[in-house]
Amino acid sequence: MIRLLRYSIAAVITAFVFNVQAEKLDALFINLTSDVKEHRTEMALVFASKALKRGHDVTVFLNDKAVTGAVATNPDGAEARDQMAILMSKGATVIACGHCMTHYGIDPTSLLKGIKSGDADLVFGKLFTTDSRTLTW
Repeated sequence: MIRLLRYSIAAVITAFVFNVQAEKLDALFINLTSDVKEHRTEMALVFASKALKRGHDVTVFLNDKAVTGAVATNPDGAEARDQMAILMSKGATVIACGHCMTHYGIDPTSLLKGIKSGDADLVFGKLFTTDSRTLTW
């Protein structure tokens, strides 16, 4: 009887521990407006990488001058694009602002493979999720 009680208690504790560990972490939406040549861009992408490693759902939204870093042939954006490619390969979403691309004359077909051209539905779908947090660089 005591043996059965011990197993039952162990099973309850194990179930509780796995349930706590299985809780979904808050999503992170990074609003990146900085030029690819600025240190702030690197800071944002490193922060995104660390959040992704901890299990957060990560979205990097490139807007204003940050969209220039998404262009596959932009020589100034090589390091940022390498970081974005690694993030996307690990499950992050990278979105380039469609309006900003139009403003800067960027053709959506020139984006690094995997970067999505953003419209309101895509951006709002990531930004306004339950338990989402937003940081801006």
